[in-house]
Amino acid sequence: MAQVSIGQVENLEDLLRGLLSVREALESACREQIAAAENKCGEAREEAQNSESMLESAIQQEQMARQAVEDAKQNLESSQRALSAAESALSECRG
Repeated sequence: MAQVSIGQVENLEDLLRGLLSVREALESACREQIAAAENKCGEAREEAQNSESMLESAIQQEQMARQAVEDAKQNLESSQRALSAAESALSECRG
């Protein structure tokens, strides 16, 4: 049978208390890191939603601008036809 001295038992108890203290400190640090990561994740999710909203708005504005350009082209063509007709009528009046 092996013999264990009281000093060795006390050393083991001290070691166990030290390990428990380290464990508690690590758990606390991990909880803090998890909370910080969850916070950053929430911020990133919010930024992603804001960016998506801004992108949708930009796409709508681009579509409206394209439609405005198309309308302007049609108005220009119509005005050019009217100008051409007016020039033709003026030429006939002079002639």
